[in-house]
This record gives sequence, structure tokens and C-alpha cells, in this order.
Amino acid sequence: MPPKNKKRDSRVVAPDILSYLPENIIDAIVMHLPLRDAVRTSILSKKWSWCCTQLSQIKAPKLRYFAFTGKIIFISLKGVPLLAKLSLVDTGYSEKAGKRGITKFLESFPALEHLHLDYYSVRFFAGEVPKQLRSALNSLKRLHLSDISLDELDVASCALYLTKSSPFLQEIEIEVYDEWIGPAAADVINEILEQVEGLSEVTSNHLIAVKLTGITCTDPEMELIKLLLAKSPMLAIMLIKNGLGAESPETRLKLLAEITQFQHASPKAEVVYELT
Repeated sequence: MPPKNKKRDSRVVAPDILSYLPENIIDAIVMHLPLRDAVRTSILSKKWSWCCTQLSQIKAPKLRYFAFTGKIIFISLKGVPLLAKLSLVDTGYSEKAGKRGITKFLESFPALEHLHLDYYSVRFFAGEVPKQLRSALNSLKRLHLSDISLDELDVASCALYLTKSSPFLQEIEIEVYDEWIGPAAADVINEILEQVEGLSEVTSNHLIAVKLTGITCTDPEMELIKLLLAKSPMLAIMLIKNGLGAESPETRLKLLAEITQFQHASPKAEVVYELT
């Protein structure tokens, strides 16, 4: 028999309704919230804690900087006219990779100045890369591509399109990491080389600095170096750090000698080659 001075607790703990909502409902709710409130929903339950890493659409008219690291399933940034810096690091391959065109995605960012994409995020957007410019990225000043391979056709096409579409680009940084990519077939290399040569139609009048790391001096890499030197009259410095390829030190020195013979559009251009 319970003590008389204590009342029996008749309250029933309510089920965690939020955790049992379907994912499409959670996505629809978060999508219509301001960005700050959308991030706060991650504390509601364990299921909601992942929703911000898989946001499909974000609207934030005052947003100036957006950085995302996670698995990209679908992403749409609309209503962000002031966005100046964008960084997307995709941590895993998505089945929807290649189904989202880079041109349509970037049209929403008229003020974008700094863009960073990694290998998987480039793959995500690499499916529909037009040969002709649809719209120029007139505000873009810095392009950073990390952990990519210029020997892979769709990735190289997307990277070259971004370079070609940015007439006021001042800085380019490309980090090559292709240890998981096998040797490209001869026809693939030839097609990539044709696309690289397409850059000869564009003069990078504002490009000042280029940083290339992990370079193993493949044909597409060498052709890109050659064209950037030849078509950048304001270039001040190009820093090249070699990667861990199979080339011997003697071979690398020969490639360096070849690079030093490339034509420079800028009389002030300094090429710094670092051997590891």
C-alpha cells in the first residue's frame, strides 16, 4: 500500500512523435524554415539531428557564406542573392551524382566570389556540362578545387568549364588526388586534351595566382599549365607541387625543364616548382 502522503503519478509519457515523422515530412518542414531555425531543429531528436546535413533546399536572403561538409543527396540554394563564399565538401558518392547540372546550380549566385568544390561535389554536378558558356560567373574571383583528378573526363570537364566561365578570376587552386583513379584510356585523354585546348579561346586578364598541388605531370595537367601561362597576362606566380607519381626524380626534372620553356603571357610571372 503506497504512503498516504504521496500521490500516485498518473502521467503517461508521450511517445516521441517527432522521431517517427517520415523523412519527407521532416524535409518539407525544415525546407520552409529560416536557415538558423533549420539548424536548431537538430536538437529535437536523433532522427532530426541528421536533417541539416541533408537539406535539399535553403532560402536565406541575407546569407553571405555557406559551407557544407556531408553527403550531398540533393541541394538547392535559392533566394541567396548576397552569397559571396560557397564551400561544398561531399563525403560520399551519391547515386544522384551527375544528374544536377553545374550551370543551373550556379545561376542562383550572382554575387559569388569564392567557390570551393571537392572531388565528389564536382562529380555531383558534372553530369550536364555545356560546351558553350550559358552564363558567365562575373563575380567569381577565387576557384578552389580539392582532391580531384584531371584524368577523369566528367571531373575535368566540370573543372575546365568553371575556369572558362569566370572571366574575372584572380586565383585558382587545384589539389590533385587521383590515387583511386586508374590510368585513363587514350581516347579519354584525347577528349580531355581537346577540352583543355578550348581554354585557348579565353584570355584570363585578371588571373594573378595559380597553385597546383599533387601534380604528376600527366598530359592534361601539363597542357593546363601551358595554357594558363600563355593566356594570363597579369599572372604573378604559379606554384606547382608535384604529387607521388611513379616518375623518377630525373623524369620530374625533365618535366620541370619543359615547363620553364612554356610561353609566358606575363613578363612578371614566376613559376615555382617544389619537388617532394
